[in-house]
Amino acid sequence: MARLAYLLACLFHILLPTHGLPTHQAPLLAEDTQNFAKADILLPIDHFNSADTRVYSNKYWIYADSYQRGGPVFLYDGGERGVSDHGTHLSFSPLHPLLALAKRLGGLALVWEHRFYGESLPFPDLTADASPDENEGAYRYLNTEQALEDAVFLATHFQPPGLEHFWDDLKPERAPWVWIGGSYPGQRAAMIRKRNPDVFRAAWSSSAPVETAVDFPEYYLHISRDLPSGCRRVIQRVVRYVDEVLLEGSAVQKSQLRWEIARRWPSDRSLLSKIAFTLWGLDFHVASHLTSVIAWDWQTAGMTGPMNRTCTALRKVDTLNQPRGTDTAALSAVLDAIESSTEDFAGKPRFSPADQQAWQYQVCTEYPFFRTSLPSSDYNVLSSILTPESIWANTCARQYPWLSYPPDISASRKYANWDSNLTNIMWTAGLQDPWQERSMLPKYSLVPDAPSNRTPTREVPGADQVPKDGRVFGLLFAEGRHCGDLSAGGDDAEEATDLFERALGVWFRD
Repeated sequence: MARLAYLLACLFHILLPTHGLPTHQAPLLAEDTQNFAKADILLPIDHFNSADTRVYSNKYWIYADSYQRGGPVFLYDGGERGVSDHGTHLSFSPLHPLLALAKRLGGLALVWEHRFYGESLPFPDLTADASPDENEGAYRYLNTEQALEDAVFLATHFQPPGLEHFWDDLKPERAPWVWIGGSYPGQRAAMIRKRNPDVFRAAWSSSAPVETAVDFPEYYLHISRDLPSGCRRVIQRVVRYVDEVLLEGSAVQKSQLRWEIARRWPSDRSLLSKIAFTLWGLDFHVASHLTSVIAWDWQTAGMTGPMNRTCTALRKVDTLNQPRGTDTAALSAVLDAIESSTEDFAGKPRFSPADQQAWQYQVCTEYPFFRTSLPSSDYNVLSSILTPESIWANTCARQYPWLSYPPDISASRKYANWDSNLTNIMWTAGLQDPWQERSMLPKYSLVPDAPSNRTPTREVPGADQVPKDGRVFGLLFAEGRHCGDLSAGGDDAEEATDLFERALGVWFRD
């Protein structure tokens, strides 16, 4: 029994799905970089307990070649992924909006690493193997308020090496600090404008799902709506078939289904682990595995990425009006597509293990966005087993047993949500991005209560004023994808950078 328990634990980690916000970073430009320097600042582990004097080293990267006295300070938020020396190639490409703005306006550019990610670790010895008590004691300091206060502390105590003669000029009361971020960092951009408007005087919020939710079925509904109909039909048929097996099938049928999945695992998985999954694998893991038929880069690539090849293959076995005996053929095609997609992304980790653990904790506490099934929708492509409760039980409750359901999303909604009327902020979103469903510009949204009649405007509102007639200052790109306007180069990035530069000219005129 001990051996069985061990195997099942291994299987859980192998098949653990990532729910909540995926990583937002755009492709890197490998060599086309500018001069930048790595620096650090000592931050309190607990900003709100004066009796706690513990500190840790938080990293940031700085580009000062274009800086002129009195120029703005642009902070680009690294968010839910550690910033490495390689990662700064993204932000310090001459084509990236961060550096473009710094050069145009004589500003200083920063890339900020979020606490608990990369090298910015309040508890460096914390590992995935740490006991629940150790994890609970450490992760209590990973929350919205502490992380926002980190950036405020940076701005108000900013003394970058090599710029000693400008330290007084870089204080927020003398230089405008500007936050730039996409996805989760885009949420934080909105939050900081509400929470600390005198410190960060302007912000650019890209692809930010400001309306946090526990249940987010619209993520995959949005993708399904954009899939070719034949491709969608095959996936839906497989989902119905798998649900029937898992919910009504015999033990033999379930084992056969699990073996069809396990036998396609990569060659580095042992035969023993495949057999263990075939005999004892959980229904939740079967249902979660099927979601991988939607390539994880959909939100940035759509049908131009591996999903195009997947749908080409699936349309060949489109089962419309075909007899029930073709269910297994459709299943085989879907599993083959998943296997091929897995090979595409092999060796391309989106998170380090430490980053993965930290982000999963944030998902389980304040930013859930559980991507669930909605069987009543014509666009549903997920097993009905994927409910908020099942996702919680099989991810959060296993990793962080001290947490309770449901996650408390009040902290992530406190400063930014659909009802926010923020000033000195530019919003950008792309209609092809599933996260647009909960952005400040949710046009054509599938979320029932979304304010889908909002109109973006390029008219820059006055400093500290909200746009007229309930409009939203910013851009909604018809072909835009997740954080595409914050990628290095491209028409969306150039258009958004130009508009934000114009806005800063209005907001900082005095």
